[in-house]
Amino acid sequence: MSRLIQLLRKLRRCLSLRLLEAPECQQEPAAALEAVYSAYCSGGMRTDSEVALFLKSWMGDKDDPIQAAKFMVDVLMSGVTADPSDHTYRQRCRFCARMVAAIPSDVQSVYEHPACVAAIYSLHCSHTYLFKAILYRLLLGPYGREVTSKADLFTQLAVGFDLLNHPKRAEVLLRHVQAMARVGAVQPSTADFALRLLAAMHALQAKIVTVLLLNAEAEPYAKAVYGLSPLQVDIAWTLAVCGTAMTAFTSPPPLIAISVAAFKHIAKRRPASEDLVDIDMLMHGLDRGRYPYLSALSSMMVLRIMREAPPKDLDDESLAMTFVNAGNAMLMNAKLISEWNLMARHCFEELIKQVDGGEILMSLEIQYQVAQAYAGIGYSFSNLAREATSDDRVDLYSKAKEHLDHAIGLLQQLRRDAWIEASVWSAAGHVEAACGRIHDMHRRFAAALLSGATYYQLNVEDLVHFFNPDEYTRLKYSEALADTGHTHTAILLAKAAVSSIHHHAAPTEEVAELAPAYIGTRTLAHRTLINELSEVGRYNEGELAYDLLKENEYNEFTQRSRSEAGVAQHVALTPFELEAIRQSGLGAATCEVKCLDQRDATVNRLAEVFAGLNETIQERINSRCITEALASARGEIDPATNLGETDAVLRFISSGSSLSISLSTYHEKKQLVVPVDERALGSLIFKFRQQCRLSSSDLPSVHALGQQLHQILFGPIEDAIGNEITHLYIEADRLLASIPFAAIHDGYRYLIQRFSFAYLNRVALNVNADVTVRNTEHAAIFACTNIPREELPGAAQEAKIIFRQLGMRSDLELDCYIDQECTAENFLREIIRPRGGHGLVHLATHASFNPSSDASSSLAFLGGELSIRTLREKLEKSSCDTGLFVLSACGTARQDIDVEGFSSVLLRSGVGIVLSTLWETFDDSAPEFFRYFYANIEDLSSASVAASAARVAQLALLTPSCDSGSAFAHPAHWAPYIVATARVS
Repeated sequence: MSRLIQLLRKLRRCLSLRLLEAPECQQEPAAALEAVYSAYCSGGMRTDSEVALFLKSWMGDKDDPIQAAKFMVDVLMSGVTADPSDHTYRQRCRFCARMVAAIPSDVQSVYEHPACVAAIYSLHCSHTYLFKAILYRLLLGPYGREVTSKADLFTQLAVGFDLLNHPKRAEVLLRHVQAMARVGAVQPSTADFALRLLAAMHALQAKIVTVLLLNAEAEPYAKAVYGLSPLQVDIAWTLAVCGTAMTAFTSPPPLIAISVAAFKHIAKRRPASEDLVDIDMLMHGLDRGRYPYLSALSSMMVLRIMREAPPKDLDDESLAMTFVNAGNAMLMNAKLISEWNLMARHCFEELIKQVDGGEILMSLEIQYQVAQAYAGIGYSFSNLAREATSDDRVDLYSKAKEHLDHAIGLLQQLRRDAWIEASVWSAAGHVEAACGRIHDMHRRFAAALLSGATYYQLNVEDLVHFFNPDEYTRLKYSEALADTGHTHTAILLAKAAVSSIHHHAAPTEEVAELAPAYIGTRTLAHRTLINELSEVGRYNEGELAYDLLKENEYNEFTQRSRSEAGVAQHVALTPFELEAIRQSGLGAATCEVKCLDQRDATVNRLAEVFAGLNETIQERINSRCITEALASARGEIDPATNLGETDAVLRFISSGSSLSISLSTYHEKKQLVVPVDERALGSLIFKFRQQCRLSSSDLPSVHALGQQLHQILFGPIEDAIGNEITHLYIEADRLLASIPFAAIHDGYRYLIQRFSFAYLNRVALNVNADVTVRNTEHAAIFACTNIPREELPGAAQEAKIIFRQLGMRSDLELDCYIDQECTAENFLREIIRPRGGHGLVHLATHASFNPSSDASSSLAFLGGELSIRTLREKLEKSSCDTGLFVLSACGTARQDIDVEGFSSVLLRSGVGIVLSTLWETFDDSAPEFFRYFYANIEDLSSASVAASAARVAQLALLTPSCDSGSAFAHPAHWAPYIVATARVS
């Protein structure tokens, strides 16, 4: 075999030599290059001697090496799409790099080598991979082995790796240059450039202290390289890093962009004092962007300019404001290292010292800045208190309260009523909450919400205009409320914070392009809202907020011109929240809000309302619960009736700090109560649902969360269930009702691999529903495959499969309503057709669920939508006694406090069994699910039979097959399908 390989290689070399000797090699340079590239692809032109021989004949003695190198890039890369993931593209780049790097040159400076020039030229042609390939080939080639200034190549190659998203490789190369510079083996310009690039990389990673150390290491080179002071060079690179980061919407700015910006500023040779305003303005923009920690870097630079090169015309007010801005920027980054608290406090204390010493003359504007300084000191003490031991915490909070109270006193004297003052009141409210003074907490936050009320629009029933427009104030109050057990009120404030963020994200067309930069890191409000909703079991609202969070993170809502109405579909006041707001008198408490003389009285009234608002919201939620009389009537129906020997009813009821678990089997009943943290359980359920519904989540995470749920829900009752039980009826309260029990994992397998499941909803049992005497085996199939703006290819495939499966049953009369016939009118006519508790209705379409409105929750049909409200009103007049109702659409099993779900509406109207979905389904896996489901269901009136058929279908998707492999193994594909019934059957 080795001789054969040697022979093939020899033939390839001969082919290469013949190509080199061909006349067209000397006549058409471009054609010659392409011909040699073809030889390279065939295995030739792989040795240095072959490449050198070609270049000698191709270039001749008179060609300019630099022009020849650029010509090679033009010819070989012309019309080629830059795609580093494509093998052919990478191969062409490697060939080009080999040819360019082999061009003879005896220059000493790397930057003058034709290959280096060609590499930079390739960047202008948008071929980043070629840039890296040329430098890499140059470094490993004869020139790179002999040249003494390898540091230049390392630095340029680091830039290339950074462009290709390999920051670790770039950092390794730059560290090599740094080590070489420390022993004097590198030119000053190269050493400075490498250190500045390293500093830029660490700045984007929030390693601000490392940045300061690297800048200090580079400062000795400033005079020799640029003829400028170290401060001027540091300013140039700070502006470059911070400026490019502000406009980097989706990914960190590349080092080359930062470098270009820095060198442009250096070329201006501006005095350091002239850059003070630009640096100061950066702080205000950065703290709202993707890289808020860079505001600390800019604040350090502001203080340094003030000390080393203060502007001659800097007035006292500007100087005081600069101290406050710098301190606030450092406080924003207190989470990086605790020393930032001390540095921030030093800024504030320096201002107070200069004012007290007469260096800065007191005025109304100076008094305002002094008030902000006292507030900053108080905030720094509260930051330290959160991390302190219990012995120190009381003292630190006491100091925080002392300084914040002093700041509030100064602001009240000024009577400016500026909305930005809310941050001071919020910080004071947070301290009161941490110390357990709940009444004072409400008063401080009430004052924060009313700050600036003289100037802004206020509407307590509008989330956007819900008091002070500052999302920070709303969010901090929400966090304090959640920590003190006022979770429903906390949700209200968190919703207002999210609404404010989106309302102010892009207020004008002029700044719309900057909107993603300003909202990139403002996901804390979204996450706070999601966590608070999940802790109290309001999962549907939580999932809508989660979807909005994803849009926010990927900047989709600005690109899609998300309107306020669109945001309101994700985050809105629910009917029970609106009722609570009106009942509490929140609007009446603010009737004199515009009058400053009555502000204290208004604050006190508002604080009282907020103190009782959580209880009012909970009362509105409880009012939605089933009436005692109806509950009693339904409670008389024993859920264990009609159970088979392999069936069991498992009931879960949560109540704050405990979980009641009851098990009913054919032979016995068992009940126990276990301790549980209801808020922690709610968060766990929400995380589990999210991991299940997102097909991109990794299965180990799904299994881990599923095992936690299994330990809580099934661990205490595991022994009582036994091995003989194969079918479970799950009856759960609102907190647990939306769990995909099939996807819970016991550490060895999913529960669907052990049980079939039916969700028992006795609350929806209609004991008075009319059931026709006639048993009709009739099936109506609806499939909306081409709704305007909603293409549903899976529905068409689904309809074909169902028609084929059910068409083989001679006992079943079948009607199909596809495309043009899939209308709301036909659907409403069919669902009230008498079927005597038998038969089937199957609907494949698009569905939407809005937890705040039953009019906005609907099923899509050709020509319009059918809302839950309309469906309920129709079925209240005419019941539906169909045996099995299948809702093959997204999230049709969802229901909420104020919005009865599709499934409950149908069960309450008399439907025996409903198969619906917990979340969005997939066009490729849904038809496969129903292929197996209808092939295995015989009795359309039995809940246990339907659950068993659903289990078979779920296992078919879960288990890898020859056709689909493991394409549908993720719970996102099979776990959303649930069978629900109002009685055991």
